[in-house]
Amino acid sequence: MNNLIFFTHKKNDLDYFFDKNSLKFLDKNIKILFNPKNRHLSEKEVIKYSKNASIIITEWWTGAGTKLLQSKNLKAIIRCGVEIKNIDFDIAKKNNVAIINVPNTYSNSVAELVITLILSLSRNLIHFHNKTVSGFYSEAIIEMMSNGKVKFKNWPQFEISGKTLGLIGFGSIGKLVYEKASNLGMKVIIHDPFISKKTKKIKLVSLNYLLKNSDFISLHANYNNNKYMISYDEFKLMKKNSFLINTARGNLINTNAMFKILKTNKIAGAAIDVLETDKKFERKKINKWKHSENFANTKLNKLNNIILTPHMAGITRETIIRQSYDVIKIINLIFKNKLPKSVVNNVKKIKIN
Repeated sequence: MNNLIFFTHKKNDLDYFFDKNSLKFLDKNIKILFNPKNRHLSEKEVIKYSKNASIIITEWWTGAGTKLLQSKNLKAIIRCGVEIKNIDFDIAKKNNVAIINVPNTYSNSVAELVITLILSLSRNLIHFHNKTVSGFYSEAIIEMMSNGKVKFKNWPQFEISGKTLGLIGFGSIGKLVYEKASNLGMKVIIHDPFISKKTKKIKLVSLNYLLKNSDFISLHANYNNNKYMISYDEFKLMKKNSFLINTARGNLINTNAMFKILKTNKIAGAAIDVLETDKKFERKKINKWKHSENFANTKLNKLNNIILTPHMAGITRETIIRQSYDVIKIINLIFKNKLPKSVVNNVKKIKIN
């Protein structure tokens, strides 16, 4: 029995993105090989250092070319997360290498950030914080308003109870946002063509209806390679006092359209955790995994009616812990010749011994 596993994580990745306590629950007969370099490895290096390993576990690197996928001992590649790039699923399946992700561990963290952003937008927290620490609010706002120093009507400042939240996509994250928002008194409407009206006690609506009637719109859909979900036409349907939130995929929204709409105040504002990326870059088969989001240089930074966060929605201590323990469970299953539910390339059977 080949009982070796290999972590591609560099030292910082293991320190920050993997809970080492979870390793105590690894079956005792399984041995671990770690990345000997304190940096991300090339595919050639992964082949070299993972020799004889049955499973490769990776954090950021998800590139695997034909040579690695043809390794006689390799049975599975586990991505400590959801998104998997630059692996040819067909070649992996042909060589009976299971490509596995770890879904749903981050769902609650993302849902909580969505609620945080809704509350932040409704009370305009970023504006008030920046103005307060800069010395603009030298006294309580109610006094400055009564003295005519500020005009309250210029800012959104309202309760979210009774407001309508439109969810585009109703997977594990959308369901949690629905629950949390409902508990805060929000009305929730949902657009998801994959949900049956007959089996769900939820208000399912068309995309156009949702855009026209929501005070807040939150995206929880998968990226469609062929078309933006929100572009000029969709923005025109939204209410002028509405807000758009995206913690899903940057390429769901046409950035140029969003910039123009926000700059001209055609909607009230937005909160964005993910940026649109270069589609050509995303389609390339490269050996080193990389985000092509550029938070420092996006033109959205020039706007004052947007909250920008650096793709952080799923990163919490709890997410890392859940994710790490799920990875260990998956590894133990594989060494018992059992197939995890989260295989993404349709491999039907794993056999190590």
